[in-house]
Amino acid sequence: MSHLSDLSWREALKELCDSPQKKQEIAEKVGSSVRTIDRWISGETVPQRQESIRNLAALSDELDDLLHEQWPEAFETRTARVPLPIERATLPEEFMRRVLHSYAHTARKVQRWTIFRLVCSQMLAHLDPERAGLMIVYVRHQIDALRLFERAGSSIWATRQVLSESCSEPWIVQAVNDSRPLFVQSLSDASLPPPSCFANADRIQSLGFFPLYRSGCAGGGIIIVSATPDFFTPLRQSLLEEYCHLLALAFRDTDFQ
Repeated sequence: MSHLSDLSWREALKELCDSPQKKQEIAEKVGSSVRTIDRWISGETVPQRQESIRNLAALSDELDDLLHEQWPEAFETRTARVPLPIERATLPEEFMRRVLHSYAHTARKVQRWTIFRLVCSQMLAHLDPERAGLMIVYVRHQIDALRLFERAGSSIWATRQVLSESCSEPWIVQAVNDSRPLFVQSLSDASLPPPSCFANADRIQSLGFFPLYRSGCAGGGIIIVSATPDFFTPLRQSLLEEYCHLLALAFRDTDFQ
């Protein structure tokens, strides 16, 4: 990686961002935030996901050439791998049929575990096809803390997700207690500490919470953490809502109050 080429792609990106409005448009096209675009231009960080690099390359022929030189592997994998594309705005019908079949035919004593694993396996493959690092944890509010239950993860969170069965980080406890979706695109930018109850907490870049509902009543929800910043694009937020509708099938009516 040459210093000259590293500066060149940043300068090309800076030239495209010639106004606040243009910078906002570029951030939306790339699937990041304006703050992240600024960090890339200044040299503070580099794109962490190959998807982001490819989206940047699509902005201009100059950026395409420079980024091919800088990160050739990001473009080699475009056709080498065929994971479920994140661009898919709806869930696969076959997968939804499998979940409904499990809901109808799985014994009640193993239904929660079965449906949770089925849905989370699909979520991880769909939302993190490059295995950059994603974790999903089902949580419930209990007094002044959260109780952590079922969880799953990829990459650095594939084998171990939590260090404790409870979490008392005030800002996350409040988010779960409010029972409203929350998405923090960059913990460092928001000056929020990563939850120490999670394994590899220092690798957490972005964090989201989505409540689970039945008949309009909340029953806890899922915390989603990612090792990449700006993970929660509008498309991913929409997909998370669809997945959470299916995850709610894993639980009993008494879990929703």
